[in-house]
Amino acid sequence: MSTVRSRIQKGRSFQKKVVELFKECFDLGDDDIRTPVGAENGPDVILCNADTRSNVGLAVEIKNQKSISVWQALEQAKAHAKGTGLVPVLVFHRSVSGNKDVWITVPIEHYLELRKKCPETS
Repeated sequence: MSTVRSRIQKGRSFQKKVVELFKECFDLGDDDIRTPVGAENGPDVILCNADTRSNVGLAVEIKNQKSISVWQALEQAKAHAKGTGLVPVLVFHRSVSGNKDVWITVPIEHYLELRKKCPETS
């Protein structure tokens, strides 16, 4: 049986993994992006400056659980994005043994806009 402390640590570990993925993809440093400190309120990925917010453009809610309420998590992402100009997204992972899949949900309009900008791949 897991303790509250172990569940918090599991969540923080996954947050750090997601931040590392963003750092690699967007060529960001520690001064550009980070995870929240302690009980800091807001999104699960902190975009530290205007350039990073413009480049990444996402308000990220992260869940690392066996079972999640997608709608509740998306409402959290929307609340964090409100008034920021950022797109609310949910990054999630089902924390069961052997599962390596990490998923991201984005509004369909945002996905379609991304696809229009991407060069065709073969």
